[in-house]
Amino acid sequence: MLRTMDRATGDLNFLWAYAFVDGLAELGVTAACLAPGSRCTPLTLALANHPTIHAYSQFDERSCGFFGLGHAKASGRPVVLVCTSGTAAANFFPAVIEAFHSEVPLIVCTADRPPDLHDRGANQTIDQQRLYGNHVRWFQDTGLPQDSLLEEGYIVSLAERAYGSATGRPVGPVQVNFPFRKPLEPTEPGHIPALMQEWISPPVTPAAAPEPSLPEDDLENVVEMVRQYDRGVILVGPTTYDAGTFRWILSLAETAGYPVLAEGLSQLRFGPSSRDVICHYGAWFLGSSLFLQTHPPDIILRFGRQPTSNVFNTYLETHTNTFQALINETGRLDDATHSLDTVITAPVARFSQAVAARLRRFTPDAIRDRWRELHQQAERLTETILSSPPAGFDGLFEGKVYRNLVPLLPEGTRLMVSNSLPVRDLDLFAPPGEHDIRVHFNRGASGIDGITSTAAGIAAAGESPTVLVTGDLAFLHDLTGLHLAETAGLNLTVILIQNNGGGIFEMLPIARFGQTYEQYVRTPHHVNLSDLVQGFQGQFTEAGTWQEFDQAVNRGLAHAGLQVIQVRTDARQSAKERERLRTTIFQTIGEQLG
Repeated sequence: MLRTMDRATGDLNFLWAYAFVDGLAELGVTAACLAPGSRCTPLTLALANHPTIHAYSQFDERSCGFFGLGHAKASGRPVVLVCTSGTAAANFFPAVIEAFHSEVPLIVCTADRPPDLHDRGANQTIDQQRLYGNHVRWFQDTGLPQDSLLEEGYIVSLAERAYGSATGRPVGPVQVNFPFRKPLEPTEPGHIPALMQEWISPPVTPAAAPEPSLPEDDLENVVEMVRQYDRGVILVGPTTYDAGTFRWILSLAETAGYPVLAEGLSQLRFGPSSRDVICHYGAWFLGSSLFLQTHPPDIILRFGRQPTSNVFNTYLETHTNTFQALINETGRLDDATHSLDTVITAPVARFSQAVAARLRRFTPDAIRDRWRELHQQAERLTETILSSPPAGFDGLFEGKVYRNLVPLLPEGTRLMVSNSLPVRDLDLFAPPGEHDIRVHFNRGASGIDGITSTAAGIAAAGESPTVLVTGDLAFLHDLTGLHLAETAGLNLTVILIQNNGGGIFEMLPIARFGQTYEQYVRTPHHVNLSDLVQGFQGQFTEAGTWQEFDQAVNRGLAHAGLQVIQVRTDARQSAKERERLRTTIFQTIGEQLG
């Protein structure tokens, strides 16, 4: 609320913006990323001067948006994005889409011209009403600042609504559109402290989403099916679950006598857990058609998002006659294979705990023991083959990056994995480890845009070491993310896999299409990435051997700032090595477990 009213337009603009920002701060917002511009001046001044909000600056709105996305992923708190009017707001759209699909809270504040300048050819004026369509959880235009509405607490109520919508179920981005009339700035720069003191924060209370209840019928149905079916699996796709949730999922698996098939993005690859329950290399051995035909499951309980791996998706698609249930908190339909029988809307930890509790007196029989051991045997055989030196392959191989990198990462590392090949190689090659590593990813829309900026946001959100594994095309796609890392003084180690183009396409049929493939699909670039990194004040290291790679990673983690370690690979030779590994694993699985 305010002590006085009837003020100059510039002062009112600032107080309008500051009241909104202060309301968000009272609710727990601590970070914002601002893209420069004129029309957003009141919001910029409010955020830059707020005592409890750390404001970052980035000239590129697309990079700014992904930075906020990464910060929100790592901190678990909504991040404010601010831009001026016009196409600036449109450049937030890729990050908004990713936030919507991956359920990350962003509060997008788009500055706008006043209504009387719309549809009249005014400069830098577009229709920003519901600009992001159905990719936001909530939209509101604040209207022009008014003393009476400020006094009544209207703008603070919008802050409450924005925060509650961004953090409700499901979590996601919101857009608040702020039209401002000139003059945009307070009457004098020195007025800002006095205006801030004039504002008295009213109590704020975000609307709390009710805790979902346990669906009793679904719960009993799953319990009865687990009792009935010996050959069951628990499949965990990409998730952001915490350790407590996983304890109950693993407890359910142990009680039921089922193996857990865990994707690399499941958060189960690293950290202490029940290794005798989890299979990490299902993306290899489940690809064996003989294994699929000989050992079909009777029930599949799914947690997390749609799997990244085509092998896991084929596994689901192959067993459409098997009962498949997906358990999540929002009822989200992750069913790209059209194989689900039901989606159970329930808190994952409580549901898993309840099923495990009702099975407490249940004792897995010998059939279940053999079923779980079968999957563990496949896991051990695959691990042995992956650990063997490549036969007849002397060059640097993308798949070995994770096998060397993971043991070097300290406890608590935040590992950001780019889309395309790096995310799939994490699943296929990263060795499980006892030390805690949090994996971050942009699998909402799975684009390669904004990868470096997302990693920079993750690095800004805490003191933990942050490592990004990315490819050269994704790296080139987001060079302005390097500017953020440099200007914000972030510690970020980048493992840059350089195969001069889109190496993942070597594994697709399009690779057989000669010059068309080379020019329009693989798109070699021949860019000297070292010069680019140094231009952004980063340290660049070329690792020509695995010994040099290990040394460079250790140095990078020990030094502050932006560290980029390039591993130059041959995509064609790497594709051949992947195929050799696949053939060897399938043959071994067939001989020993078929």
